[in-house]
Amino acid sequence: MNPSNTSPISWTRTLAAFSSILLGIAYMVYDNAFTGMRMRAEDILALLFFGAVVASPFVLRLRFMAAQIFGRAILIQGALFCTLALINAMFMKDLSAKMTWEIVFGLCVVVWPLAVIGKRGLATDSKVFSPNAFRTTLIASLLLGLADTWALVFYSAMMEEVGPMLASAAVMSVALYGLYRMKVWGLGLCVTANVIIAAFAITGVFDLPDVLAYGLTATAVIQLLLPVPLMARVFRGLRRQALTSES
Repeated sequence: MNPSNTSPISWTRTLAAFSSILLGIAYMVYDNAFTGMRMRAEDILALLFFGAVVASPFVLRLRFMAAQIFGRAILIQGALFCTLALINAMFMKDLSAKMTWEIVFGLCVVVWPLAVIGKRGLATDSKVFSPNAFRTTLIASLLLGLADTWALVFYSAMMEEVGPMLASAAVMSVALYGLYRMKVWGLGLCVTANVIIAAFAITGVFDLPDVLAYGLTATAVIQLLLPVPLMARVFRGLRRQALTSES
């Protein structure tokens, strides 16, 4: 196993990742409070509650788990917060607006956790599912999957028929958990979830405006294509194990 994947993350990188999460929260508050959409008291309470729920695993992992696992948690959950901030920036504004400095800042916040964590995390000892060579693919799949999940949850708050969106978001959440835990079933469920999302978006089941439906379909198709080389490696590994057991 590559030593760079198991070495504890330094306190400077940990601080940088935490800072990116705080920036994501601050950006969400700023974007709502100072762009003509004043946040109500219940909105602020909901945001604080959401932040506490998402931040709680940090405390548990810091207290009970190894440093390298804690570093992986920062990667994934920091990306979650930053993805949510970007969704808020892009869809609470006029989509035809120019690239303002706020949008540029939001994009930088999304990139920051990946930059400070580097190549740590996403390590595994599985002989069948050994994705070290596909780390970039897995990170991209996780980020796109998180973006789609939170986009579906976000859209469902504005629609009357929320069942298909919330069901799709739930399936994708389970798939992302499996993918993060380096499970083969997570990879398969992620592919299945993207097929469902693309089909629901393009056929009008989600009842979204065309630009949003096409966006969801595009990201789902990208996520279907990304893991093709990895899935081929998994199937070859399974076949090799089957042949070995027969002999």
